[in-house]
Amino acid sequence: LLVAFCKDGAIAIEAYVYAKAKIYAVDESRPNFTAARKNAAIAHADIDVQRYSLDDLDLKYGKDYFDRVIMHITHKDEDKINDIYYQLQYILKPKGTVLLIGREQWNVSFPDNFKLLEMKLIQKGESIHKTWLLEKQ
Repeated sequence: LLVAFCKDGAIAIEAYVYAKAKIYAVDESRPNFTAARKNAAIAHADIDVQRYSLDDLDLKYGKDYFDRVIMHITHKDEDKINDIYYQLQYILKPKGTVLLIGREQWNVSFPDNFKLLEMKLIQKGESIHKTWLLEKQ
């Protein structure tokens, strides 16, 4: 499982606790990378946290490497959606799934090689996020 745009590592840590599987987490921001590493250590979570940019994913991980990917996409990352799909097409196995987490107002489009399995709203405190579960065809 890959958690991209891992921010402070909270989603990766929760995924580790829930799945007890090998978790990889990446973020291109040095402060996010540092926070995610520290938080994973505090939580005693075996998470491989790396500082990679979105464009490096296909170079750092092989073709069809991941079964599942989680991406928390903030407003500043929304314009990278075509690059996100390009990278996912390469690193995600066929029939692999990706969970996109974004702001409630974001209307994301999907390429033909991804099928929408589910869309729902989740609330975290006062914030509401929209999630899209997609499957690679």
